[in-house]
Amino acid sequence: MRQARRDAMAEGGRLVSLGSNSFTGTGVVEFWSFWVKNLRLIGWGGRSNSDAHAPEIMRELIELAEAGRLRPVVGGTYPFADAAAAHAAIEARRPIGKVVLVP
Repeated sequence: MRQARRDAMAEGGRLVSLGSNSFTGTGVVEFWSFWVKNLRLIGWGGRSNSDAHAPEIMRELIELAEAGRLRPVVGGTYPFADAAAAHAAIEARRPIGKVVLVP
């Protein structure tokens, strides 16, 4: 997890990781900032989670979204005319976050 993301999180904040298209290895997480700021890291792989926990997780995510407490990470904004460039960036795995096409 990148230091800038942890630094941007409020005390008691939660980072939810919703699966991964390409990550198959291992990662290193520096936990000191999690302890100091009382942060939570929540991983959810969708179908890989047990059916018993999926509704609970989705309920919590919906509540956070309705309260305006979830903010999508935007990895890039492209004019619709540059859709090919947006797709190239995604294929090269350059953006961190969602890629948005705008009219």
